[in-house]
Amino acid sequence: MPKWLSVVIVIIVFFVVAGTYERWRVNAMDAWCRARDFTRIVPFVPADHPAIPRLLSGFTARNDWQTRRYASAVTGMAGETNVTMVEFEYRPSTNSKH
Repeated sequence: MPKWLSVVIVIIVFFVVAGTYERWRVNAMDAWCRARDFTRIVPFVPADHPAIPRLLSGFTARNDWQTRRYASAVTGMAGETNVTMVEFEYRPSTNSKH
């Protein structure tokens, strides 16, 4: 078997495994939401929820919103309290001085 074909097969297997893992993660999150009467918001747009950027600004030294990618949010009631959980990825800017 040619070497390039082996590399292509390994790459395809990697993406299949990664996709399967992501599907399991999303299904588990959906099951958790259904069990607790929560709602998953996908895609999450911070502009639709003005309190979220203000709350998340404490996680970084700077208010660097261009480097955040929002995946989803889960919202619902826990007892008498309205709860919103946001899943996001943050990568610090490489050209900033810390």
